[in-house]
Amino acid sequence: MVMWSADTIRTGGLRVVVSAFNSGSHHAAATRQTPALTMQQLKSIATSGNWAGR
Repeated sequence: MVMWSADTIRTGGLRVVVSAFNSGSHHAAATRQTPALTMQQLKSIATSGNWAGR
């Protein structure tokens, strides 16, 4: 099983962590070669201004 994550902490303490697996859950066997989302997609989600309520 492979897991990729993007973890951010912003000024003011807001932390956003997003992860993607190459399986249906972190307890299941792999169902694909790589996680469903790319690292760039995870980074984009984690750094989105939407988390700050903008």
